Amino acid sequence: MLAQRALPESAYVGPVPMIRSLAPSHAMPEESLVLTLSWEGAHLYRNADEKLEELSDGAFPVTFSQLIAPRDPEAQLQYRSHASSGDGSGQQVAVYHGQGDGEGKIEADRTNYLARLGDLVAREIYNRDVCLVMVGTEEVLGEFESVCDVEPTLRVHVSPDGLDRNGLAERVQAGMRDYLSQLQSELSQQCSDADSAGHFTTDSSQIVAAALQGRIKCLLYRDDAKLLGSVDAETMGMQPADGEDAMDLVNLAAVHTLRNGGEIYRIQAEETLVESMAAILRY
Repeated sequence: MLAQRALPESAYVGPVPMIRSLAPSHAMPEESLVLTLSWEGAHLYRNADEKLEELSDGAFPVTFSQLIAPRDPEAQLQYRSHASSGDGSGQQVAVYHGQGDGEGKIEADRTNYLARLGDLVAREIYNRDVCLVMVGTEEVLGEFESVCDVEPTLRVHVSPDGLDRNGLAERVQAGMRDYLSQLQSELSQQCSDADSAGHFTTDSSQIVAAALQGRIKCLLYRDDAKLLGSVDAETMGMQPADGEDAMDLVNLAAVHTLRNGGEIYRIQAEETLVESMAAILRY
């Protein structure tokens, strides 16, 4: 899995994999992909440091005409019918009505275009932990998602044809800020509701024990959280440890939370949602 941010080089030897740094963050991602989509074509950008860099060394940019070959206009002549002239002579008159099939053909071509475009996008994000932002009108994005399995992190409903690079970057950043603000507000409310029900804790020893028991629904921990020690196999109690016997207990809790179907999220150090670790418990 390709991470969505740069990771420091390190070596780790232990009984469980080191995955704590790979967890998704509730803050603005360091990098994301931005797909602009219209009926004329699509562009893909790398979004970093609030700047957009167009990716042009792969399948993108791509136009409608590159994915869908134009139809042969002569084929329209195949659609004709014969009718009596109405003057009693019995003379047959050819009536061409290719135009009557035009709307259906346009719809079919557009569906085919979006399906092929979905395949290209899926290849770009395959096996990548990436934030995907899609920019387009409600009509285009709605049709796109109805014919392919690509699920964006964020949708920005605006026509990209009328935006320059700076305008596009501003709309994307504004949309991401609103999205993350809403996400953090919802998470804060979930923690508050769980606390009211007695299913929320910030006690590190309780969190580690609950993770080993499969009781954690959602684990939150700060980037700079440090908790070294060992765990008693029988009591699941946490004990201090140094040297080779010391384990990263934050990572241990993260691993067992995932193993038991829970979710894990990193919280940046400057956020005040948690001081070190917090957990929403199933029971």
